[in-house]
Amino acid sequence: MLCWVLVPVVAAGLGLAMTTPTWAAAPVVAYVAVGGSDAAGCTSSAPCATVNAAVATVASGGTVYVGVGTFAGPVNILGGETVDIAGAGATNTILSGHLAGPVVSISPGASATLSGLTVTQGVGDKGGGVVNNGTANLDHVRVAFNLGTYGGGGVWNGGRLTVTDSEIIDNTADGVGGGGLLSGGLLTWGVSATISRSLIAQNTAENTSGGGLANLSGALTVQDSTITGNHAPTGHGGGINVVPVGGGVGLTLRHVTVSGNDARLGGGLNPVVTGNLTIDGSVFAGNLGGDCAAAIDDDITEGLFHSHYSMDSDGTCAVPGSGIRGGVDPQLSDLVDNGGPWPTEAIPTTSPAHEVIPAADPLCDELDQRAEPRDYPDSTGCDLGAYQNTGTATELISPASVAFGDGPAVAEVDITNSGTTPLIIGSRTFSDDVGLTMVPIDCPLRRAEAPGWVCRLQVSYNGAGGWHSARLVLTGNAGTGSQTILVTADGPVG
Repeated sequence: MLCWVLVPVVAAGLGLAMTTPTWAAAPVVAYVAVGGSDAAGCTSSAPCATVNAAVATVASGGTVYVGVGTFAGPVNILGGETVDIAGAGATNTILSGHLAGPVVSISPGASATLSGLTVTQGVGDKGGGVVNNGTANLDHVRVAFNLGTYGGGGVWNGGRLTVTDSEIIDNTADGVGGGGLLSGGLLTWGVSATISRSLIAQNTAENTSGGGLANLSGALTVQDSTITGNHAPTGHGGGINVVPVGGGVGLTLRHVTVSGNDARLGGGLNPVVTGNLTIDGSVFAGNLGGDCAAAIDDDITEGLFHSHYSMDSDGTCAVPGSGIRGGVDPQLSDLVDNGGPWPTEAIPTTSPAHEVIPAADPLCDELDQRAEPRDYPDSTGCDLGAYQNTGTATELISPASVAFGDGPAVAEVDITNSGTTPLIIGSRTFSDDVGLTMVPIDCPLRRAEAPGWVCRLQVSYNGAGGWHSARLVLTGNAGTGSQTILVTADGPVG
C-alpha cells in the first residue's frame, strides 16, 4: 500500500522538466471513528469512517485503531497483507455486517489479528461473522448473532486460527455445522485451530451437526474454555462434532467444561477422529443426547484415544479403556460472571471435580478460563474443567474513598487479606481522570498471598483545577467480586 509522489527532474542539456515517480511509505497506523470520513487521511485528527478504508490505507504489518461505536462491514484483508485491528473493548467497538454479508474476510496468504471488539450481524454462505482462509487471531473478541447458511455461523476457518479470551455466542449455521465456529472446512487440509480461555455458548446448528464446534479437517485444540448451551437438535455433537471430510482430524481438550448442550446423538461430543483424541482435566455434564456419542468406543479400539483426570455425568464418555470417571455430578453452577472477561460455570469446594489433579502434575501449571492460577498455596491439587476454585478469602479494602484537597497530594491504599485462605488479586484498574493517577507499590497480580498479607497501592493528584473523580477497582479472589474505591479531588478554580 504505497502512493505516488511526482518529483520534477531537469534533463541535462535540454532544459526540459520531467517527473519521476518515487515511493512514500504508507502509514503504520490508521484510525477509525464515528463521524470520520473515508476521504480523510485515517489519522488520529482526521479518522476514517469505515474499518475497510483504514485497512486499505495502512501499510502491511500496521495497526488500525477503531474507536467507540458501531462500524459497518465488510472488512477485507487481502492476500499478502498483515494487519492488526484493535478496538476499544468488545462492549464498545462493534463491527456489523448489517445482515448484508460476512463481516470480516481474511484471504489466503493474509494475516489478521482482531482484538477488543464485537463481530455481529454477518451473513454468508461459508461463515457469517469471520471468514478465515489465511491466518487469524481473535483476542478479547465477541462473535455474536451471525448466520452461516452453509456452515460456520460465527467463524469459518479454512486456514490457521487462534482464539484467546473471546466469546462465540448466539450464532446459527445451516448445512455442514458449527453454529459457533467451523474449524477447518470441506475439502481443506492442513488447517488448525486453537481456542484458549474462551466461552462458546448458545450457538445452533439447524438441520445439521456441531452446534458449538464442528471440526472437519485438521487439528482442533480447546483449553481452559467453556462449551455450554449449544444445540444440534437433528444432528450429532451439540457441543463438539468432529468428523473427517476430505482430510484427517484430531481433537485435544484440556481443562474444558462441556455442559448443557443438546443433540440427537452425542449432546456433548461426537468424536469421529482419524488422528489423536486427547481429553485431559475436563468435565462433561448434563448434555442431552449423552455426554459422548458411541464413536468414542471406536477411537479407543483404534488406539487413538488418551485421557487423564476427566469425568462425565452419565457414563457415556467413561466406556471401558477411556480412563474417564463416569456417572459423577461435578456440581456445576449456572453460567455467570465469576471474574474474567466472560462468564464461567464455577464448582464448589465440595465438588468431586475439586483438587482432583495432583499439584505436581503439569496440568496444574496453567491458568483457568479467568486467567486465575491453578496452583495456589496449601492446595493438594487443581480442579477439572475451565474454572479453578481457589477457596474463599475475605478481602477488606481500606479506606473506601480517597479525597484530595486543592493541591498536589499522594494517598496510599492498603488491601488486607483478613480471610483464612490465600488472596489473589485478579486485576486492578483505574478509570483515569486528568490529574489523578494510580501506581502499584507492592500489589502483584495473580500471585496467591497468605492470610494476613497486606499490599499497598498509591493514588496521586497533581493539583489540576476543578473537580475530578475516578474509581479504583480491584477484582478479588476466585470470583468473589470487585471492590471499588472512589477517588476525588477539588482543585483550585481557574
